[in-house]
Amino acid sequence: MPPKKRARTSIATPRRSSRVAADLAAKSRAGESSGASSARAGSDGVQCAPGLAQKAHDDAETPVDLIPPEPTISSDDIVSAFRPPREGILNMPLDILIEIFGLLAPRDLLALARTSKDFCSYLMSRRSMSCWISARHTVPGLPSCPSELSEPRYASLVFTRECCICGRRTEREVPTHWDLHVRYCPACVVGRLVAFKRPMKDLCEKIESMTSRNEPVLITVWSTSVGSVCCQIDEYNALATRWKALKKKEDKEHFAEEQMDLVSARRNFANGMYAWKIQEEKRKQAEAQALRERRYKQIVRMLKAEGWAEELARIEKRKDTILLLHKHVHVDRSLTHREWPLIRQSVAQVLEEYRATWCKEDWLRVLAQRLDVLFEVLITHENQIGARTPASDLQAQTADLCLFPIFRQAIYASMDTNITKGSFESLLDKVPALKAQWYAARKREFEQLVKKHISASGADPLDLAVASFQCIACGLSDARWPHLLSHRCAREQKNTNGSYETALLDMCESRGLPAPWAQTFMLSPNRLQFECTIIRAIGFEPNAATLQQMEECGVRFFCQICSTAAIGYQEVYTWKTAVGHTRPRCDTVFGPSSDAVVNKWCILDPWHAVMVRELEDAILQARVNSISSRKSTIFGCTRCQYSGHFSSMSSHCKKVHGIASPQEDVDYYVHLDSPKAALDGPITIYPTYAKTDRVAVKDVKAGRAFFSPTLFAC
Repeated sequence: MPPKKRARTSIATPRRSSRVAADLAAKSRAGESSGASSARAGSDGVQCAPGLAQKAHDDAETPVDLIPPEPTISSDDIVSAFRPPREGILNMPLDILIEIFGLLAPRDLLALARTSKDFCSYLMSRRSMSCWISARHTVPGLPSCPSELSEPRYASLVFTRECCICGRRTEREVPTHWDLHVRYCPACVVGRLVAFKRPMKDLCEKIESMTSRNEPVLITVWSTSVGSVCCQIDEYNALATRWKALKKKEDKEHFAEEQMDLVSARRNFANGMYAWKIQEEKRKQAEAQALRERRYKQIVRMLKAEGWAEELARIEKRKDTILLLHKHVHVDRSLTHREWPLIRQSVAQVLEEYRATWCKEDWLRVLAQRLDVLFEVLITHENQIGARTPASDLQAQTADLCLFPIFRQAIYASMDTNITKGSFESLLDKVPALKAQWYAARKREFEQLVKKHISASGADPLDLAVASFQCIACGLSDARWPHLLSHRCAREQKNTNGSYETALLDMCESRGLPAPWAQTFMLSPNRLQFECTIIRAIGFEPNAATLQQMEECGVRFFCQICSTAAIGYQEVYTWKTAVGHTRPRCDTVFGPSSDAVVNKWCILDPWHAVMVRELEDAILQARVNSISSRKSTIFGCTRCQYSGHFSSMSSHCKKVHGIASPQEDVDYYVHLDSPKAALDGPITIYPTYAKTDRVAVKDVKAGRAFFSPTLFAC
């Protein structure tokens, strides 16, 4: 039978205006069943709210004495006004309700049973068994309900996350023990799942020994909350109680067989549920993927209608996922017309950024192609001038020429312009002037570095003896103009300021050419101070003494603080190596006064100076002829801008230019950036009475010292 209709007061009906309620009551008593009442009655006879026009008509015809006073409206009345009527559903025939319930899913039946007491009393009774079975059959692959569970409880266990004891929905995912047909929240699991320890194991082993099946008689599961293998305390107590009540062996064997069959059935059910869960998860993922694909197609269709067809075609061609993975696109639901205006701006912003990105990529590709054409033209022009020489390393290279505005303007032409070799060949007559301009600009840079520390008096600032620069990158010291223009560190820059410079560096790297020039030199203030002290010791002024004057004077120095009989020898320096004589003992241990420290350098007498210069020349010549010096020498190719050590240069000439036996000054030359043979220390003078000293004899044999009969003579 259908559920009993409850009193009108117990069923929450939509609350209406008092005037409308009085009108409805009057017309209901009059028995009106057509005309205006048909517009307010549904197919099931439930009266509903009238339209605005009908309501105005009813108000005009309502007698004044039937209009009750305006009631006080509470919050419950407002909520009730939006609650749909349920008399029609409750008055439906039972067979229609059963048909409707049978088409619903178990989750829907659970929700419907919680809407009212009428539905709850019917759906939770045995009369609704067929409804639950039909609803369960709508879920493909779902195992049948176990005999120990009712259909509603089975549906709650499968389709909700509620605790079996308190009914509370767990905030986080808690495991469902399908073997035990339970799901416990963290609060209810305490005292219901207990650790399966020795007394319990002994009893179970005793029962299992009654048969030869070697199967468990009690279900055990792993519980993360307990942290061990557990069993349900109620099932164990029931097992122990029944076992103690059995006296006959046959009964015990039958009981053991019965328990094993029960455990086996539960394990089979649990395996079926785990398999269904996996299959259901795959089905949900496939369904979600289908919804995402449908939504993506809907959004693409909307974007194409707004003019984004070109961008979408490029995304499709390149198989980019920038739009597919957008937070408003990668959603598991279909797109609605109400939702599209809310997400349109965000989705269009992605396409705008994507368009800017591929426009930049297109420009970089065109830029690389045009730079490649420019490099070909400039390299061909350099080869036509003649073989490269050491002087070629001091000029602007191909990458330097590409930075001039005259070539950049030609490269920055419209992307529709066809740039060929002829577009640059007409500009080659400007190359000599551009090289001169580049050289003058570099010279001004280094002149400013010198003038920042010292003002030249009449001489060129770069010709001064103190104009020695230090590389910040590698620490190279005493670098002089203009040879420092060929230094490798100045052409190994990696930092760029724009897309053009980045593309230029990539082109240089791909072709093995030097990068554009970058300033890596500085004028060391400490070295400048030492050099000024040495120059003043000769009698020259640092702001006027040139490098040529200092080299031609041939003066040698010794430190009068260190050169004493107590030390036992005298170290003689050139004006360059004297800068490195900064040992603390000269200024602290042996310094009698500040005046001695300032004036510690003394000029060596001419006779000893000649002997020192002869040893220096011999040392320099030996280093020039040594094999180690040859290995460290850098060579430059006469046919291209490649430079490297001897082994790499030979390989380059063979592979690139096809020269089997390259020759120096024909196929390659000594690069100006090669390390120069220089003195790395002083020449030592020993007194004649030190001829018995083993260290002195060793230094004299090595050509780094000699004996003097007048040194330290009284």
